[in-house]
Amino acid sequence: MHSEVTTRQKVNGWLLFGCSLLLLGPTACRKHQTPPPPPAPTATAQPAAASQAATPPAPAAAEAKPAASDAAPPPADAAPRADPGGEAMDSEMRALTWKAYSADGTTLEQKALDVKTCKLSCKDAQGQERWSATGCVGHMVDLRFLANDCERIAVFHQLPQRAHRWQTMELISVYSRAKPDYTVQAGGLFKKESAMVSNGASYYWLAGALERPGTAPHYTEDGKGVAYETLDGHAYVMPLLKSSKK
Repeated sequence: MHSEVTTRQKVNGWLLFGCSLLLLGPTACRKHQTPPPPPAPTATAQPAAASQAATPPAPAAAEAKPAASDAAPPPADAAPRADPGGEAMDSEMRALTWKAYSADGTTLEQKALDVKTCKLSCKDAQGQERWSATGCVGHMVDLRFLANDCERIAVFHQLPQRAHRWQTMELISVYSRAKPDYTVQAGGLFKKESAMVSNGASYYWLAGALERPGTAPHYTEDGKGVAYETLDGHAYVMPLLKSSKK
C-alpha cells in the first residue's frame, strides 16, 4: 500500500515536470498554473447620441446682409423735387411785399398778388383805411417815403439798373397813390457819370445808403418832404405834399 502511494506521487511529479518543459497544452496544465491577474478596467465608449447631446451644435452662420453701398437706392419719386420757377416767383413776390410809414405814423402796405400785381392799402395812425388800389410802386430794396395825407409816395432806388444812357437812369420815382407822377433821372442830379459808383449792372448814388458815406435820406422836421444827399456832396429836398392849384 505504501509503495503504491509513493509510485503515484512520483507519477504526478513527472507529469507536472513534463507539462512545464514540454508545454503539453493548456488543458492538461491549466489546473496547475497560477491564474493571470484581471485585466485593467478600460473607459467605456459613450454612445454617439450622448456625446452630441452634451456639446451644443454650432450656430448656423448668419445670413449675409448686403453692404450699405449695395442697398437699392430709394425710388426717384421719394425725394422732393426742387421747383426753380416756384422759388424764383416766391422770391420776387417777397421783394414786392413791404410797409412804409409817414412822419406822423400813416401806414402804406403793399402786398404782392403775383410778380406783376400788387395791392396797396393806406391807413392812418388810428388804423382807419383811407384808400386802396391795385399797383406796384416799389421793391423791398428801395427806400419808401410817404406823405402824411397818404396822397404821395416817393421811392428812392438805392441801386438803379444801368441804362443805355446813364443820364436817363431813374433814381427816384414819385407816385400819386398808385399812379406814377414823375421821376428824377441821373442826368438831373449829376453832371458826369463818374460822380456815381459803378456796381456792375447798377450804381451807388445816394449818400448814407447801403453803407455809403454821408447822411441817409430822412423826413424834414415838418414831415412835408424828404431831405437827401448825393455821393458828390449835393443836398436836396423832395417835396411830399402836392402844390395847391389856383
